[in-house]
Amino acid sequence: MTVRRYLTNSCLALLYAAMYLGCYVGFLNYYFEYVGFDLYPRDGIFIALSVIVSVLPILLYRGVRAVSSVISVLIYLLVYVPVILTFALGSGRSLPEIVAVQLTFMAGMSLLFVADVIIVKNPLRLDTRVNLMPAVLVLTVAATLYVLVVYRGNLNFASFGEDLYVQRFANLDVGSGLVTRYLSAWLSTVLVPLCFAYGLTTKQYRYVGAAVTACVIVYMAAANKIMILLPFVYLTFYGVLRNTLPAIYPRLSGALSLGIAVLVAIGSLGGVPFVISALVLFRTIGNGGQLTMAYYDFFSFYPHTNYSHVNGLNLFTPPYPYGDLAVGQVVGQFYWSPFMNANAHFWATDGIAAMGLPGVAIASAGCALLFMLINSVTRAYNTLFVVLCFIPFMITLLNQSLFSSLWSGGAFFLLLFFLFNKRSATLMRPTTVATLQVAGA
Repeated sequence: MTVRRYLTNSCLALLYAAMYLGCYVGFLNYYFEYVGFDLYPRDGIFIALSVIVSVLPILLYRGVRAVSSVISVLIYLLVYVPVILTFALGSGRSLPEIVAVQLTFMAGMSLLFVADVIIVKNPLRLDTRVNLMPAVLVLTVAATLYVLVVYRGNLNFASFGEDLYVQRFANLDVGSGLVTRYLSAWLSTVLVPLCFAYGLTTKQYRYVGAAVTACVIVYMAAANKIMILLPFVYLTFYGVLRNTLPAIYPRLSGALSLGIAVLVAIGSLGGVPFVISALVLFRTIGNGGQLTMAYYDFFSFYPHTNYSHVNGLNLFTPPYPYGDLAVGQVVGQFYWSPFMNANAHFWATDGIAAMGLPGVAIASAGCALLFMLINSVTRAYNTLFVVLCFIPFMITLLNQSLFSSLWSGGAFFLLLFFLFNKRSATLMRPTTVATLQVAGA
């Protein structure tokens, strides 16, 4: 079974790499060269070696052993492979420098995949022996009512497009208070995910109803697109993963490979098919690699932040070199437009922007340690429940700093929940780690 798993995962990784190469050459470079998807002539052997580098870390994946296994799969498919192959095709740096970048990222990705191997036992027994979910439901309803009262008279179900930005601007002052900002953030990234995850996995749909209501109210108030999409995200994740979570890598990599092929084919039709293809191939799959390359080029010539971009750590670092601009704004305004905020994943923000390639190694180690902590606190729980709870954290980690993801992605507060909550029968892990290993081809 082990040999079969390695062969299956490797073949799927090769297929995904081939699809990405075709997507880069035939779609991203063809249509979006003007925003940075350059294409340099490369030797076939170098491209083949780059593909091998993109595949090697998957050999360390041995199925869903903990929640970090799932997060690592997403990072591998949506960030790591695009980074390796985008540098291979689109970077103007020398080949030895590109290889150094690729090997650094390969080491970092490998570290994330083995984070589920080390089992850290929690030395503190903080279980309150109380199921905290009823309290979570009450807090969700209370926070939703608070948002409803604060934004009363300013609620509007804005359509996507210009109306969305008009609504955000109109309510900018209303939501600027410290209590409102934090309560809205915690509602979105902690309370709503817990309600969705618990309601779906235990079929207690009053929790789902409270979460959907909160999403609608927050969207009508702040016009945050992800909130109105979140119910569909949760229903899709739950519907797809409830019986197939152990096989998430083969299924997801296969689906993405097929999706890339189809979208590249229909993208040439123009119109709506092209817009859909661009949204997925450019904004979702290709964006991680292209932004990483932009960060690398920018911070090769301009000062690193040395982690002065992180609140708290900046008390012990040299002054932040870019004034009031966030890291994403600095890069976005340099390469694209005065209004661009080029948010990027933790490797770009906490790695390249902070300290260059050594920073990538540091960010990888920090992320692996965080994964070990999350695994330690959540290992006794139903894995699907935990995965659903951490969806906002996963989304944030793929787009922002690791430190921001801990706070704005809700991971810190979710860890507190799992630490203090009673491990009731409805939330206990239904499958042993060994079973998950065997099933996770």
